[in-house]
Amino acid sequence: MKITVKLLNNVKNKKRLPVCIKISKDGKGAYISTGIYLNDTKDFVGKDGIIVAKTVQNSNEINAELQNLLYRYIKKIDSVRNADNMTCDEIKEFLLTDTTVPDDELTFLEYARRQAETYRGNSQKLMYHTINHLEDFFTRPMYFEDITAGVLRKIDEKWAETMTINTRGIYFRNIRAIFNRAIDDEITTNYPFRKFKIKSTAKKKHELPVECLRKLAQLTFTPSENLKELARDLFMLSFYLCGVNLKDIYNWKKNKLKNGKICFVRYKIRRFEPETVEITLQPEAQALLDKYCGKEYLFSFAETYPNYDTFIGNVDKRIRLLRKDIDFDELTLYYARYSWATIAYKCGVDEKTISKSLGHQDTTVAGKFYILYDWSLTDNANRRVIDYVFK
Repeated sequence: MKITVKLLNNVKNKKRLPVCIKISKDGKGAYISTGIYLNDTKDFVGKDGIIVAKTVQNSNEINAELQNLLYRYIKKIDSVRNADNMTCDEIKEFLLTDTTVPDDELTFLEYARRQAETYRGNSQKLMYHTINHLEDFFTRPMYFEDITAGVLRKIDEKWAETMTINTRGIYFRNIRAIFNRAIDDEITTNYPFRKFKIKSTAKKKHELPVECLRKLAQLTFTPSENLKELARDLFMLSFYLCGVNLKDIYNWKKNKLKNGKICFVRYKIRRFEPETVEITLQPEAQALLDKYCGKEYLFSFAETYPNYDTFIGNVDKRIRLLRKDIDFDELTLYYARYSWATIAYKCGVDEKTISKSLGHQDTTVAGKFYILYDWSLTDNANRRVIDYVFK
């Protein structure tokens, strides 16, 4: 018996092609709809981990969803002793029958996979990476009560053979998040992180020297270098907007601009319902908005590129080409964010204002519940930073 993801490209009178789960056995087959459709056969790759091409919008989320669906079906079939005696149609009927196991009877990994479905984008990918690495480590089904601080230390020792300390930190924070959810759902009271400390090392601070920043802003390009120019402009746009991430810029629609202010919730932490960030467009940022003004989206490149992955892939390539032009070998898009924060600190801006300007959530009780932040502080800080560099 074989279970695979297939694209049905022989469906008549269909403008969109359905992606299905195929059950194959003894030369016969049965199909289960996934509810996902593609526009063209070129959009389907079919490889493990890359089922849908990266050019498809939200391809990362679709691939993760299909992988998880495939995994659940395989696990469900493995749980049946007489599966080898069943026909393809009987297996299909069995898979579509709801035999959901209650949360409090799930193993840790089964519960984690359910929770991973509620994540999106890169957070979901990292959660699945964590689960896969744990699956390689566990030699038997592990329930929440089985995972002690001692088990976590053994995992850390094993992972240390092939992973950096910060990569392990990401995975352990994901494990901790699953425990926190399970405790909230009253599935377990076990919390091994009271006796297990997640290790980490300080990240390197990525500040672009001011002279390089000036040089970057003053570069001129030929018509054939339009993509390099776009990459430079995006870097500067991020810098002029207090180091905002490019994923936010890419997703902004026209309604995000109100009375000369960009009002948005950061894409990275939007599911935590953080406070809206408000940044006034300085003239330098307004000039770039005029240059790349879109129709439905605030910036036209969000309408030019089919999805964010394609967009950021093209931008990253051109950012690397800019390194020689400014004689700085480490340039990446993150330097815009780190440089803004570092320069703001040099200009005497307090850490609270820098943190709010970067879109960080308040962690103090006063900040969360009592203090209404004045976004004019961010605007003043931003003006000081830009003037520090260019005046």
